[in-house]
Formats: sequence, structure tokens, C-alpha cells
Amino acid sequence: MQSDGAGTNSPNRPLLDPQQLVFTEENSSAPPIELAVYGRRWWLVTVFSALGILQSATWNFYSPISKDVEAIYGWSDGQVSWLANTAGIVFTVSVSAWSCVIDTQGVRLTTVLSTFFVTICAGLRCVPVATTAHFPLVLVSMVFNGLAAPPIALAPPLISAAWFPVQDRATATAVMTTANYLGQAVGFLFNTLAVPQLAHNPSLQQIEARHDDLKHLYFAEAALGVLIFLATLAYFPGSPPLPPAPSAMQTKTDFLVGMRQLAGQRSFWVLVMAFGIPSGIYSGWAAFLGPNLQHLNIDQDTAAYMGTCSIVAGVVAGVVVGRIADWLGGHLKAMILCMYGGAALAFLWFTLMCSKIVYSSVPLLYVTVILGGFCINGTIPLFYELAVETTFPIAEGSTTGCLVLVQNLIQSMYLGVPVDTLGTAWMNWALAGILPAAILAFIPFEEVYKRRMVDDGFVCPANDEDQTVHHDVMYAVPKDDT
Repeated sequence: MQSDGAGTNSPNRPLLDPQQLVFTEENSSAPPIELAVYGRRWWLVTVFSALGILQSATWNFYSPISKDVEAIYGWSDGQVSWLANTAGIVFTVSVSAWSCVIDTQGVRLTTVLSTFFVTICAGLRCVPVATTAHFPLVLVSMVFNGLAAPPIALAPPLISAAWFPVQDRATATAVMTTANYLGQAVGFLFNTLAVPQLAHNPSLQQIEARHDDLKHLYFAEAALGVLIFLATLAYFPGSPPLPPAPSAMQTKTDFLVGMRQLAGQRSFWVLVMAFGIPSGIYSGWAAFLGPNLQHLNIDQDTAAYMGTCSIVAGVVAGVVVGRIADWLGGHLKAMILCMYGGAALAFLWFTLMCSKIVYSSVPLLYVTVILGGFCINGTIPLFYELAVETTFPIAEGSTTGCLVLVQNLIQSMYLGVPVDTLGTAWMNWALAGILPAAILAFIPFEEVYKRRMVDDGFVCPANDEDQTVHHDVMYAVPKDDT
């Protein structure tokens, strides 16, 4: 075996030495497979998670401080909504192309390009122009933000499959996917701290002071973009020298063939819709939480703190649930249904309070928003893993591309509704109603763990959904575990 590092203490030395691998009794006559787990995989997770946080923070930039930017630039609620929606539309248009690129060219190129686009997005906002000309510039920045987003949504299952052993894959996917949602919380929290809400009828000096605060925030995000871009250029390989599991060695289906196969898998599209519609509506709802609560006299800062707590709860849930999924080795469907049930109850309660049908208070609003975010965001890594398991050996970029395409298409449609004329009450009822419908649609779904069967040494799925090729799958395990 060849290694990247020479010495025993080299950081490139595999944590699991392939020479310490032996074979199960069923496959003891098979030639050896070399597997390795590298410590540097956590560098990739860290850099990629930082990229996801920054991309989402630059997307969820204006809604948390909507009243301030409206006072500074003279924008309307509709313009603020369309800034976020522009990125969503670009995402929807470009995600299919990104799926092809990531499946054919690998993770490194797509991640470097994504980091570059995020840096351009943050940098454009720093360009000094008149306040009247700032909106078109920000609109262009949101185009780059939308171009940067698909690789961040598509890559986590690919990175976890290429670098992580079976017992850590769902956890790694959970960390990277929820980091992107953590960026929304960063947008809620840090933007409101850096740009405090203006008083009613502010003076010109107060508006100028807030404009200066906004510029400082622009420059801080641009600097972070440059830093992450340099880190990605420095070291972000697409795959390790040796795979961590037998399934990582499996030749994936050609992109076009895989897309045709996905188009004919009815059960897969049930999963896609069960994920994409509720998640897309929730993402749009969270981005517009501030204006949504104004009729209850909830100020911008309080709404931002609610959004922050909700998203952080979802991030914690995603990682914890991902770890539990690794520990259980399955049961993803049951976990999703339980989480969706909790989210449905929470958002129904929230909607009834916003409609003044039941008693409401700020603490109760906090409880429902946090519980709903905990439950619905906690399902995201579970859906990713279940989709990849169900469609294996179709490439992960194609599978996750379908998930996020539907999610962002729904989000764009949701944010495209003119709130200036229709108000925001419909947003809450849409979210409260879609979750029970998704639960009912998802109950008949039959979960299959094709990739895990390969890693467990049973079968190697054929490219045709209706056939399975049985053969000896060589599965290596650490000596200490035998």
C-alpha cells in the first residue's frame, strides 16, 4: 500500500491502517481490499461547513434587518423578499447543470467554484455606489449567491460517502447539511447585532450611522469569503487515496442513465416530494419571519432571535438525529415521520396564535418556532441519506439534485407570492397544512438500504432498478473488531 505520508505520526497517515484489515469468514477466500479512514476528512468538513454558513448568511442577509435597509435604501417589503427569491430562482435553473458537473468532475472543482461565487457575492455589495443604485448591485450579488448554492446542497452525501466509514456517514452528512442552515441563524443574529433596529421616524444622522454599520458588515463577509476561498484552494481533494468502505469503490451509474432511471422510480419521487415541498415552504417562511410577525407587534430584533433559536435547534437536531441514525443503522423513515409529526403540531399552534384564534405570547411563539425548526430541519440529513440508499448506485449528485431542485422550486414559488398585496397570513397556513399531507403521502414509502447492503457484504445493486446482481462482495473490517 502507498500512503500520502511517510512517518508514523504524519497527519496524512490513515487512522485505520489497511494492513490491519482482515476479511469476514464468508469472504475469506476473496482477494484483499484496502480501506482507510483519514483524519484530514475533518478539515474538509470544517471548510465545507464554513462555506455553507457564509453562503446562507449572505442569502439571509436583508430579511432580519428589513426595516433598516428599507429606511436606508428606500426599499419595500416586496423588494426585500425578491432579493432572497432571486437566489432561489438561479438555484432552481442551475441545479441540474451542477448535478452533472459534480457527478462527472468531482467535488473539488464544484466546491472551489462555489467558494469563488460566494466571495463575488459578498464583494459586490462592498462596491461604493449611490443608494438608489444599490438594489441592482445587490440583485446581481444574489445571482452569484444562487450559483454558489447548488454545490453546497449537493456535495455533503458525496463527501461523506468518499471519506467516512459506514458508522459515521449520516453524522458527516448531517454536519455539512445543517451548517448551511446555521448560516440563516448567523444572518438573523449577527445582522441584528451589527445593524440594530432604527427607532420610529429616525433622523438622517441615525440612518447614516446604520448605513455605516451595514457597510462594516459587508466588508466582514467579503473578508471571510476570501479566507474560505484560499483555504479551499490550498487543500480540498475530491477523494482519499483509499476508500473508507466497499460502497465507495462501486462504479456509479452514468449521469444521463441515472437521471432516466430516477425519472422512472415512483417511490423515489414520493420521497422527493415529501422532502422538497415542506422543506421549501419552511425555508421561505423562515426567511420572511420578521415581516410575518409585525402584525403581532413583534419587533425586528425579537423576530430575529426567534429565527436564530429555531435554526440552531434544527442544526442540533440534525446532528443528533444523524448520529442516532448511524447508531441504529436504519429506521430513517420512522424517524422522519416522528419529526414531521412534531413539526406539524408546532406550526399549527404557531398559526393559530398568529391568526389570534388561540392565546398568544412571545414565550409561546418562541416555543412553537423552536420546536418546529428542531423537528423539520432535523429531517434534512435523514432524507439525504435515505435518498442515496434508495437509489444506489446512481451517483449522489443526481439524487440530491432532485431533492434540492424541488425544495428550491417550491421556495421560489412561495417567496414569489406578492406579500405587499396578499399579506403574510397565508404563509403560516401553508406551512401548517403541508406537513400532515406530507406525512400521509410518506407512510406507504418502502425504505431500502442498497448501499448499506453492499457495505455489509450482501449484494451489489445493478444499474437496473428491478434487478439485483448477487456476487461475492469483499468486506474488510478492523482486526480489533473481529
